[in-house]
Amino acid sequence: MSAFAAAGIYVIVDLPSPTINISRTSPSWNNDIFTAYSQVVDSMAGYSNVLGFFAANEVVNSSSTSISAAFVKAAVRDIKAYIQLKNYRSIGVGYNMGDDVGDITTGDTTADYLTGNCGDDNATADFLGMTKFSWCGDSSISSSGYDKVIEHFSNYSVPLFFSEYGCNAKSPRTFSEMSAIYGPQMSGFLSGGIVYQYQDAGNSYGILHHQS
Repeated sequence: MSAFAAAGIYVIVDLPSPTINISRTSPSWNNDIFTAYSQVVDSMAGYSNVLGFFAANEVVNSSSTSISAAFVKAAVRDIKAYIQLKNYRSIGVGYNMGDDVGDITTGDTTADYLTGNCGDDNATADFLGMTKFSWCGDSSISSSGYDKVIEHFSNYSVPLFFSEYGCNAKSPRTFSEMSAIYGPQMSGFLSGGIVYQYQDAGNSYGILHHQS
């Protein structure tokens, strides 16, 4: 983390792990999960280049898993309270949603429920991340579906950014979507994005390829 700070790199930290998280199919928010999350907060809060924490990642992905949003909101509420209790500096707690823009159940409604559009600031997400893999090659705002992001989030109440974006359907990747993300139609409400991904993990998304 100190090396990242020296290079001017900031980090958003996932609180869930592959083994300790809020399940979308059988959700719960209990002492074991809270303890694991709070331990991550304790270990990372002291670094000035930590921008925030994700309390959950794409938990709600269908109408049948929408009940899990209540458990995500409880996690956001309790971790925000824990940060205040420990007198850490102000660090935002957010949620990372899937590419569900325009879906009244898994996208827009979940975003509204988890953020300041529904509830007081102590119990709602400070920011939203969104995965977006729909811009492939030399696409456009309309054909990629970015127009739906503009339609549904241009006047949103909390910061929004693309937590993962890219497409490997066409190679080499041209990253032409950056002209939209940082252009006049989106830069007024979208706080940039994070390219997926840095090092290739065998899925041909990586911009850095490991050579053995």
